[in-house]
Amino acid sequence: NSKNDLLNFCANNYLGLANNTEIIKAAKNALDEYGAGLSSVRFICGTQTIHKQRK
Repeated sequence: NSKNDLLNFCANNYLGLANNTEIIKAAKNALDEYGAGLSSVRFICGTQTIHKQRK
């Protein structure tokens, strides 16, 4: 290890998956199919189609 090596576990992309082409493709497909939500509970953000399908 040199003094310049750094292992950053506090960033959101510490696994380096944000640039993975397979993950990007899967995310785009999920957006096309399900849309985007606000990452909150249903009574705040509403019920999406995927909620009804999974219930």
